[in-house]
Amino acid sequence: MYSFEINGKKMVIFFYIIIVSFFIAVTYFLYINDFNNKTIHIIFPTIGAILLSVYLGVKEIWIDAPPAVVQKTNVFIAYDATNGVILPIGRNLNNEPIDYTYKFRGIKNLSIYQKYTALKDLPEWNLLKSNDICQSNKIIGNLLEYSILDWLSEPYTLIGYTDTGTVTLLGGAGGSSGLIPKDLIHYTINAKKEDWNPLLKAKSITLHVPKGTKVIRDKYEQFGMKFSIHTNNTVVKFEAVHCAFSSLPKYPYLQDIELMNKFGINNKNEHIKLLGITINLEASFKKPLRFSDQSTLEQKWATNLFKLFNEDYSWELFRDYMISA
Repeated sequence: MYSFEINGKKMVIFFYIIIVSFFIAVTYFLYINDFNNKTIHIIFPTIGAILLSVYLGVKEIWIDAPPAVVQKTNVFIAYDATNGVILPIGRNLNNEPIDYTYKFRGIKNLSIYQKYTALKDLPEWNLLKSNDICQSNKIIGNLLEYSILDWLSEPYTLIGYTDTGTVTLLGGAGGSSGLIPKDLIHYTINAKKEDWNPLLKAKSITLHVPKGTKVIRDKYEQFGMKFSIHTNNTVVKFEAVHCAFSSLPKYPYLQDIELMNKFGINNKNEHIKLLGITINLEASFKKPLRFSDQSTLEQKWATNLFKLFNEDYSWELFRDYMISA
């Protein structure tokens, strides 16, 4: 079957030729008639067509532009307030080959930063031992920001990344690979002395982003996390908008005890603290540029990024997976 596909570039050239030809013909006609008032009326339909085209263009680009894409993801963090340690609740995910999953990478990584050489001796970890919730939550916010920025440095979160396959081996071992676009540049979030996040101050993070990209981070005095990635076409925002805090129940339900055992949490440790943090993700696209090839690529990236974030950080998905495991 014959298929007709419109070539945008050729169509634009074709219409430019028509417009220029019409303009030359009308100008010549008016000229040879000495621009007589009786000949001016032939321009009026052209003006009407131009105004209609302007309206349709404004409507298509601005009025009918899709709204920002928004997603909320709840993140769960547990820590031992006695020892000041983030609990590795995702450590049992890969005990069996059949259970191996590339999901929940964000949850699994939340507890590893205290083991990094550059981060393990930070005095701010002692805030987890504080009875002042504002102090302990402050380092949690720093940790969450660092974790998400580190997650964004992974190849599978990059704009234009192509997954070429995954191999699962024995004992939970395995690996994946993909093609990283060559036109991305290094963007280092510097560990400046005045930085309010001690983790970033101790160990910077480098992202791979399109040229012209900026990462803007907002400072919080207490708990909080808010930063945004600005490319030439897209703005993606991450913000902690809600935090629920609780101690481990003294008499938990039986099903909760079973779940905590799967998490590796000692249900008799009354010093364990639980946090539920709602992360708001928002992606907006610059309206005049949203039909460009790069913007189309970034729209697909943002959609996939939100999906990956939910798979790697969502408390509900993680809980349901562990219940069924």
